[in-house]
Amino acid sequence: KIKDCAGDCSLVGSGKNRKYKIRVHKNLDESAAVLILLHEIAHAASWSSSYLNNDDHDEVWGLMYSRIYRTWLEG
Repeated sequence: KIKDCAGDCSLVGSGKNRKYKIRVHKNLDESAAVLILLHEIAHAASWSSSYLNNDDHDEVWGLMYSRIYRTWLEG
């Protein structure tokens, strides 16, 4: 269960079985849930591109988030 945050992303498995598990808190309204989902997708995308799994909001994460958010806005 998610208790202390709005969402999270974690790496599950390794190698060809590597996947990302994204969770969004169920008590968020729809617009907040979408923003959190985009945020967590950016974590998965940045980890995939750099082969790292850290929680930092570094430059790679910022670039991924901006691309994902822009794509969502342009719908």
